[in-house]
Amino acid sequence: MYIIGRGTLITLGSTPLLENGAVAVDGGTIVNVGKTERMLETYPSAEFIDVDGAVIAPGFIDMHAHSRNVVFGSAAIPRFRPEERFSMLRNCLWQLESRVDHSIASALAYAFAIRAIKNGITTVFEQHSVPDHPSGSLYSIASVFRECGLRACIGYDVSERFGSRRASASIRENAEFIEFCASLNIETVKPAFGMNSPLELGNSMLAACIGASSSKARIHIHIGETPEENLIALRRFGCSPIQKLFQVSAISAGSLFLCGPFTDKADLELIVANDCAAVISPSMASLLSCAYSSEFEKMALERKLCLGTDSLCAGMLEAARNAVFQFGISGMESSSILLPAVNMLFYANPDAASRVFGRRLGVIEPGAAADIIALRPCIQQQFETEAELLGSLIWSGAVCELTMVNGRILMRGGKLSELDEKRIANDYSAAASKLLSGMLHE
Repeated sequence: MYIIGRGTLITLGSTPLLENGAVAVDGGTIVNVGKTERMLETYPSAEFIDVDGAVIAPGFIDMHAHSRNVVFGSAAIPRFRPEERFSMLRNCLWQLESRVDHSIASALAYAFAIRAIKNGITTVFEQHSVPDHPSGSLYSIASVFRECGLRACIGYDVSERFGSRRASASIRENAEFIEFCASLNIETVKPAFGMNSPLELGNSMLAACIGASSSKARIHIHIGETPEENLIALRRFGCSPIQKLFQVSAISAGSLFLCGPFTDKADLELIVANDCAAVISPSMASLLSCAYSSEFEKMALERKLCLGTDSLCAGMLEAARNAVFQFGISGMESSSILLPAVNMLFYANPDAASRVFGRRLGVIEPGAAADIIALRPCIQQQFETEAELLGSLIWSGAVCELTMVNGRILMRGGKLSELDEKRIANDYSAAASKLLSGMLHE
């Protein structure tokens, strides 16, 4: 049993901002919150972790990640105009993806997991892909995340851009992993059926995806990534890709849509109306030199829009800060420019993730999952309300000093508790060099 205390406690629940607060953890569950002295008196045999004035908060949730993208940073990829999207993807991200094998995928996943832990991310939604060897890739990536201690929802990103044979193999990989997870019922690993843009799947392959997907897993799918997407879909289907998927009953409640900047208002409304989650990745949008519309901002304010990193930025605070600029801060009152990002990161993400994992995530309350972090804000000052502190964390940043997932301490005092960081760094360097040098020589 642990008590994490002597910090500023953000519960994001019924308990308001609490100075000198503490949280008591037993196994993978939070059992109590309150003043540090009271927790120590109530649980005298618990191990006390003194955070020395840091902010104690629920762990961050990354609603959209591609661990292979850890070799890139948002600053390392040139900005592209929207009409250059396919050129950027084909010559950069897709070329990288085509070179990934199981060994490289594992090395990148370990590096991504370490970066996540160091930035206070406790749950990730991973869209995975190993184009030449789909079979067994989800088992492999799940093993990495379990060893590292992260909570993860994992699906294979089905696409026909590497040929129909590989697409068929990736569909089987999704279906088999869904059955595997159902048979074991691992609390910290959940499956998803991943799909790329429906326009990149032929009609027969799309039908195969729909036939292979199961009610045991939700679909995660990319949409709205190009201005032409809906026009092409209208010619092909007579409606948008999203409308087509709903028409054929391919989408179940709780499915996730990674919405590109060109997702229109009607599709956003359809996603929300059908009890599904809309997710954005501001880092990817910024690479295309385009911004999300006011409809996205409105959904964020209403806590109907989630936030992911695409693994192109270091952590969720950076992703949230990118979202502030994506929405265009000049059009809002200065007191509310951070509110859409606060709502996505601290409220919408936990709500969507809790449905997937069947546990209360993103909150520090008795009975909730013991996914807890301690943050040292870059700017030290007193805050009267929880909302003010949350906005400051996004705008000014913070250093994560403690990461706990499901009651397991992954990082303490800023140092990893279990993983061999030097070995992982060496493996990552070798994998990244192999990938990037091959691309440069072509």
